[in-house]
Amino acid sequence: MALSARSRMFRQAGAGLVMLAVACSVATAVWLWELRCENFGCTGLGIAWAMWSAAVYAPTLFLGALLHFRFPPAPGWLQAMRGALLLHLAVGLGLACHYCLVVLAR
Repeated sequence: MALSARSRMFRQAGAGLVMLAVACSVATAVWLWELRCENFGCTGLGIAWAMWSAAVYAPTLFLGALLHFRFPPAPGWLQAMRGALLLHLAVGLGLACHYCLVVLAR
């Protein structure tokens, strides 16, 4: 079944939206990683990480997975979107491992 031009456009726009959301998510993760307890407060830092995971990471991962599996874009866009989602997943897993190994070990 051939997709209409409008459907292809929306699927490519969805892929672009996911890649933009992943870039913003990684940028905010790097920004939060650079914060230290001295200038932000350790409790505030923990709250910021919890809010990042609930308000940025999880919705971006959900939206990306939904668009990837339910409304896949053209092959070139699909590969780029898959790479962005894998990067997003790697950042989240890396931060979770860091939290478990370093922060919980205190």
